[in-house]
Parts: sequence; C-alpha cells; structure tokens
Amino acid sequence: MTRSLPVLSGLPATRTVQQYGPVALSLAAAAGLSLLLRGYVYPRPLFLLALVVSIWGRGFGPGLVGAGLATVIVRFLFPELLPAYGLISDTTIFGLAAVAFSAFSGAKLRAEERRKLVEDQLRMSERRLKLAQSAAHLGLWDWDLRTNTHTVFGEYLRLYGLPADHPSPTHEEWLRLVHPDDRKGVQAALQESIERTHFWDTEFRVLWPNGSVRWLLGKGTVFLDDSGQPVRMAGVNLDISERKQAEALLRESEERFRNVADTAPVMIWVSGPDKLRTFFNKGWLDFTGKNMDQELGNGWADGVHPGDLDRCYATYSSSFDARQSFKVEYRLRHSSGEYRWVLDNGMPIYRGGGEFTGYIGSCIDVTEQKLAQDRLQTSERQLIGAQRLAQIGSWERYFEGEAIYWSDEMFRIFGLPVGPPLHFLTFLSSVHPDDREKIREANREALSSRAPVIVEYRITRPDRELRFIRSVVELIGNDTSAHPRMAGATQDITDRRRAEEERARLTTIVQNERERLNAIISSIPGAVWETWGSPDNPAKQVKFISKQVEEMLGYPVEQWITVPGLWPSIVHPDDRSRFVREAVEIFTSDKGSGFHQYRCLTKDGRTVWLESHASAIREQTGKASGLRGVTIDISDRKEAHAALMRAREDLARVSRAITMGEVAASIAHEINQPLSAVVTNSEACLRYLAATAPNVEKAKVILTSIIGDGNRASEVIRRIRALFARTGTREENFDLNQLIQDTISLLQEYAQRHNVVVRTHLEEPLPLFFGDRTQLRLVVINLVRNAIEATENALHEARLVVIRTKSEWSPGLRLEVSDCGVGIQSGDRERIFQPFFTTKEGGLGMGLSISRTIVESHGGRILVEPNQPHGTRFSVFLPNERMT
Repeated sequence: MTRSLPVLSGLPATRTVQQYGPVALSLAAAAGLSLLLRGYVYPRPLFLLALVVSIWGRGFGPGLVGAGLATVIVRFLFPELLPAYGLISDTTIFGLAAVAFSAFSGAKLRAEERRKLVEDQLRMSERRLKLAQSAAHLGLWDWDLRTNTHTVFGEYLRLYGLPADHPSPTHEEWLRLVHPDDRKGVQAALQESIERTHFWDTEFRVLWPNGSVRWLLGKGTVFLDDSGQPVRMAGVNLDISERKQAEALLRESEERFRNVADTAPVMIWVSGPDKLRTFFNKGWLDFTGKNMDQELGNGWADGVHPGDLDRCYATYSSSFDARQSFKVEYRLRHSSGEYRWVLDNGMPIYRGGGEFTGYIGSCIDVTEQKLAQDRLQTSERQLIGAQRLAQIGSWERYFEGEAIYWSDEMFRIFGLPVGPPLHFLTFLSSVHPDDREKIREANREALSSRAPVIVEYRITRPDRELRFIRSVVELIGNDTSAHPRMAGATQDITDRRRAEEERARLTTIVQNERERLNAIISSIPGAVWETWGSPDNPAKQVKFISKQVEEMLGYPVEQWITVPGLWPSIVHPDDRSRFVREAVEIFTSDKGSGFHQYRCLTKDGRTVWLESHASAIREQTGKASGLRGVTIDISDRKEAHAALMRAREDLARVSRAITMGEVAASIAHEINQPLSAVVTNSEACLRYLAATAPNVEKAKVILTSIIGDGNRASEVIRRIRALFARTGTREENFDLNQLIQDTISLLQEYAQRHNVVVRTHLEEPLPLFFGDRTQLRLVVINLVRNAIEATENALHEARLVVIRTKSEWSPGLRLEVSDCGVGIQSGDRERIFQPFFTTKEGGLGMGLSISRTIVESHGGRILVEPNQPHGTRFSVFLPNERMT
C-alpha cells in the first residue's frame, strides 16, 4: 500500500486526486511552456496563472502545496532568476497568491455548498410534506377572494374523490361536492368567517363522484389587506371519516350500556374522575322528574334534602378520594315533590390498565322499608338487612361455544371468584333445580319474541346460601348476525323479596288494625272526622268523616268531603260566628284541644244540638294544619238539662220559700223600720197642721220623709218579691257589691239572732257583671246563711263572717265567704255539693248543689277549702268574659 502524504492523511483517495491532481498538472504545464519559451517569456507569471487556475475552489491545502511546488520548480529549472529575487521572495509571492485565491475561492465554494444544502433540505421538506399529507389525508388550498380562484395542494383532490390530474375546482364546483344536507351550513360558516370571525372551522360531508360519502374537517384563515378587507383565504382539509366511524361505534357502545342501565330496576349514575356526574339512567330521571341536563355535574345535589346534603356529600367525597366503595342513605326529592329515602351504593371504575375513570352507583327507593322500620321499632341493623338490595351485574352470552362473559359484579352475586368466561351449563348448575326450566323458558321466549324478558329464579352459592335473582334478558342481533348473542342485567333481590314478604305481613297487620279501627269508629255514638286547613278558611275541607254523620244530619259522606265549607253553612245562623270563633281558638291555642256546643240544621230542616271534641293536627314544625275529633248529638241531653233546670228552678223557689221563713224576722224588721217612721212622721204632721197657725213648711218636710220611708218599704217588698217570684232567666249588667249589700240587709237580723257579726271587704270600683241577678243573689244568701249557721257553733268567742270581692285578670271576679266555725271534714268536701247531702240537722242538702249549678251556668266555678285558723272558706270565680 502506498503511503499518503501527511496533509492528505485520512481523506478518501478519490477526493485527494480531485483536489491535488489539477495543481500538479497545471504547474507541470507552466514549467514545460516556460522551458519552450525560455528567453522570450518571463516564467513567474505563467506559474502564478497556473497556480491560480489550479487551486480555484479547492481550499487552502491544494493552494499551499501548489505554492511550494511552484517555488521548487522555479528554483531548479530557472536558477538564473535567483539572484534577482531569491528563494524567499518566490515563496512569498506564490504563498500569498495561493492563500488569497484559496480564501476567495473557499468562500465561494462554501456559499455554493450551502445553497445546494438548502436546496436539498427544501426538496427533503417537500417530500416529507407530501408524505405527511398522504399519511394524514391532508389537503391544502388557497382561495383568492378577489379573483375567486382556487389553488389546491397535497391530498386535496383525493379527499374529494377526484383524479390527481383534475384541475383545481372553482368555488361553485367545490360546493357541489359538499353533501346537500351540509351545503347550506358550510356556506353560512364560510360567509361568517369572511365577514366577521376570519377563521373557519367546520366538519362536513362530501359526496364523491362514485356516490360514497366521506367526512372532512375544514380549517381556514382569512387574510386582510392594509385597508382591512379580506383578499385571500387559505387552509387545510382533513379526512376524519375514521374518527367519525369510531365516534359512531362509541355511541353504539354507550347506547348499549344505556339500554342495559335503563332496563335495570334501580336508579344508576356515573361520574367522572372530577367527581361530577356524567350519566343518569331512565330510572333516575323518572324518579326525580328532571331531564339529563338538569342533573349533570352537581345538579343532582339540588334534589337532596338539605338536612342530608352535607352528610351525603362528605361520604361521597371521602370515598371518592380514597377510591373506596361506599353506601349512604339520604332523602331525594321525588317528581311529586315528596322527599323519599334512597339507598345509594357507589364503587370506583378502572380501565383495563388500572387507570381510574370515575364512579358508578345505583340507588333504590327504601322509603317503604324505612316506614316499616319505624312502625316495628326495630334496630338499625334489622332495617338495613330488610332494605338492602343487591348490585347490578351485566353479562353477554355467545351461542357459539355457549360462553357467557360476566362482569365482576356477576361473579360476586353468584359467590364465585372473578375468572374467565363460563359455559352456560356451569351457570345453569348454580340455578336451583326447581327453577332451571324457568331459565330455559326465558331463553326460548327471548329468542322468539325479540323483546326483553324478565325472569326471577333462585341460585345456590358455593357456601350453600340460597339467593333470589332477577334477570332481564334480551337478544342482540338477528338470525343473519355473524355472532348472535344474548345480553342482560342481573340483580340480587333477596333482601327486597324478604322486605316484600315483611311488607305483606305488615300490610295484613295494618289492614287488620284498620278493620278494628273501623269497627271501633262504627261503635262510637257520634261522627269521627278530620279536616284540613284553618276553621276560618272558606276552602277548609273535610278529609274524613264516619258514616254516623249521615244518620245524625242527613248529608251523605261524599258531600261532606267534596263540598268545601258545608259544615259552617249548616250551623244555626245564631251560632255560626261563635262556632267558627271557638274552632279557631282550639286550632291556634297552645293546648291544641277543646270542645264546643252549637246547633245545626239537618237536611230535613230539624234543629239539633251538637257537641264537638277536637284537637289540632300539627306538622313536624309544630304548625297546626287541621283538626280531628268526634261530634255527638246532645239534643236529648239538652232537653234533659232543660228539664233539670226547670226542676232545679222549682226546687230553688221552694228553697227560697224555706229561706223566707227562716229570715222572716229580718224581713219584718226591714219593713217595720220604714213603717214605724211613717206612723211617727204622720202623727207629727197632723200636729203641725192641727195647730192654730198650721206650719205648712214643716208638714211638707215631714210628708217628704214619709214618702221616702214608703219607698224604702216598697223597695224591701220589691226585693222580697224578686227573690221568691217564679220568673224566667233574665241576664243584665249589675254591680256585685250592691247585690251583696242588699242581701246582707235582708240577713242582718238573722245574723244578730245567731250572735254573728258580718263584715265586708269589697273592692271598689268593681266592674259590672253580666248575669242573672236573682240567681246570683240566691247564691250569696245560701253561702252567707250557711256561714252564719256554721259560726254559731264556734267554740271560741270570735263569731265572724267575712265577705270579700276582688277583680282579677284571671279568672275574673272573685267572691269569698269565710266563717270561723268548726269547718268541714276533708272527706265531706268532695260531697258537699252533691244534691241532698247535708251536715246540718234538719237540712235539705240542696242549697250548695243549686248554688254550684247557678255558678257553672254563668261559666264560673265554686270551690271550698279550710279557712285559717278556723272555719271554712267558699270561693266563687266568675269569668272575665262577662265583665264590662
């Protein structure tokens, strides 16, 4: 192998020859020509010319080699030239020339190489662009808006099904290639981008000449001139047919999932990794009465009861963050507006690679189970056991090979570990022997009807546990399908079946209780009822009333329930306002219960007395929403009471007659005083008139006194007649203190005869009282006379009867009569007001009984209690409603 020169070391042989060969040849030619013309031509310019020509564009290496070679040739061939210049001078001349021309030619060479490199890169970019356009099905276009000419590049023509040699289509030709259903929208989008947005982004279909349809994505930008007018639009078209097909397949998959979810007998929801809900099945939307857009995201939370929202969301969020399954009960607003209890079960969803994609959950309505738990007062664990429903599992069965593909939940339902697809016979072996024919029949029905089929059956788990299962079966595809199969959803309904059995038992209990309650209501001698709304509301309705009302008033039950305001309309006109007022008082009072009496007009025109006992119906907030109670006919009682009152009035008159005999001395004393004064004054008047000079003025004074004494005697007689006259009840306003004073004047002599002092402590002024003056006077006489007689037997010297009156806000007027007698034994206080009971020898035992009847008829009450330190105190309370 030939050893290379050091300066050429490492270069390829071909390139070395190309760079250095021309230099050697040019210098050799210059040497030969100089020798031929020796003496005629100076050799140095020839060598410089040869050096410049040979090293042009070859760099510093060939230039320096050529300069050295030229110096050596001149030195040896033309020694005569050395004395003039010398070796160094030739070397300098040739070296400078070589360096200068090498630098200049090298710069030009590098520029040429860069130009070629750029051209190569441009050609490479064009090839890559064409490759990218072909691979991405990308077509470029340029539309000159001023000339309405199109220029297209890349895959543009192929995207529209046109041959490669087809000329660029005009705008009108391009529009004709757009699918007719999309043409108007595409044209509108283009016009919008040119006039306003200056950007075009549209998906549309094109119709190829062979009739096939392709989807394209069009993007473009509008370019403006200096005045802001659109002059040009450029953009790209991309074939997105495969993406559209993938989207269609995805929609088909989602639709299949939606169909399975919608056939599930529970409410199903799906959320994304951001905790926002992305899907609700038909069961959920039917339950809430809302559409999908209203529920998506966090919209579903608007239907959760405010009292449960924080707890529900805390469970949901914490389980979501921990990627754990959860179970939570909360109240959800039903489409009817009612809040119902639901049991929500959620579990995380992972893709095949373990990527977390969100949660899926199911809700079931457990309101009935909640109510059953409340009625039975069972524990929380029993309630959960009665209400718990299974999760939903999905499956597909391929008839080729009889393979069944189960979801993980299906394996859990059957108590099996998650594993490969099962054979149909393996599944059938888990079904209870008595129910296997149900499965075969359901398969035959699904194959023949082409409609979803529901079947319920039992399975036996490996641990021998028996579970109840509900499956929805549907045939997918048809007879011509390449892979006919069945698909469905399976639910473990064991807990629900048990809950239904329990509910049926409870329903029987409730029905028996209802029948027993109806029997009790039927045995009540009155009408049981329940109303809604305030009694003063004309729209108040009777929600329930027993059939006894038909016999009582003649109006059928249907009319009571369907005709608002019927009840007040048949109340006697004189009692109607009081009826409504007293009902409102019961409705609004803190006690919330009471009774009132009133008259009603029956359907045949009779007037009957009714008594209603009612209590308010209160909501959880404490607000009254209606009344319930019982109404009885008290007409017979009223008649008996009227007869009793007449008998008691007769008895009271007899008692007054007896009392008159006992106070006859006091009455005589009352009358004798004014009569004695009349006699004395009359004798004096006669003396004044019989005198020689009659004193008429004094006679007039005496006559005036006589008239006054006569009026006093007349007033005494009037009071006695009023006390013992047999007259009807007459109520009027009167002063109780004045009545007491008049009564004491009648009993004054009676008290003196029994050595008893009567004192009064009467509050002044006292409001007038509206009542029967004569009846209340009899009450005062009975109490004062009993006190006098009780004090007469006192063992101590102080024989005193005290009468007090006082006006109080509640209960009203108060009258007290106290004595200093021996008192009443505690065992006799309960019987002291009973008719014919007496502690006095020879007494009738009617005075206090009559007194209590009179006081109660005025709406008051009378009490007896020990007086301190001796005796008894009777207290009469009269209501403030009668005070004026």
